[in-house]
Amino acid sequence: MKEYKVKRYGRDRRHQKTAATLKTVLMVLLIAGACAAGWFLYDPISAWLTEKAEEHQQRQEQQRQEEQRQQEQMLAEAVAEPKEDPKPADTPKQPKAVKSEQGIIVEGLDNCLVKFSKCCTPVPGDDIVGFITRGYGVSVHRADCPNASEEKRKEQPDRWIHVSWGTDTNDSYPTTIEAVCKDRLNLLLDISAALSTTKTFVLGLNSRSTEDGFAIIRIEIQIKDGAQLSTLMNKLHQISGVLQVNRPVG
Repeated sequence: MKEYKVKRYGRDRRHQKTAATLKTVLMVLLIAGACAAGWFLYDPISAWLTEKAEEHQQRQEQQRQEEQRQQEQMLAEAVAEPKEDPKPADTPKQPKAVKSEQGIIVEGLDNCLVKFSKCCTPVPGDDIVGFITRGYGVSVHRADCPNASEEKRKEQPDRWIHVSWGTDTNDSYPTTIEAVCKDRLNLLLDISAALSTTKTFVLGLNSRSTEDGFAIIRIEIQIKDGAQLSTLMNKLHQISGVLQVNRPVG
């Protein structure tokens, strides 16, 4: 009885091994078949996908062209619309209100960014001209500034613009004057007294003496307009030893 059970168990084990082997072979054959089918179907599927992608791109391009055509047609119709009859020539035009920035009116522009050039420090009353900078608005120069000479304007005529002083100027403007004097004792004291008498706000003062006995005094001041500046310059001219008072440029 025991011998029979052992033989039967051995037969069962052999059957199980055979079944497992057959299952493995079948799986391998199925996988190989699938790979072979995929290999043979790769080119047709790839071609089909490429064709569909091209069709989609063509439809998008046609749609874009159609939208562009419609926009062009709308613009053409808008231009072709009859315009309203112009007003009679005798109708008076309303003057355009012009706003200034820092007391400067820029031709054709309202509230344009304005800065005053440090090379010539213009003040109200000076003849001025504007230069259109790149990103910093309009730079205002005195008309006699070397950086605004006729030669400079001819080099870039499209960047020079007409500017003028408005009525709403600032309370004060910075500028610089220079006095050439015969050097002497208490010269700076007398110049300081003139600045105080004319109620001129001083931003800075620099003095240097030359070997031949002269003194050059450069004064940075804050003034309201050209009239106040002229008064100060005349006052400085009256000081003993002062030979020349000017406004440096460049």
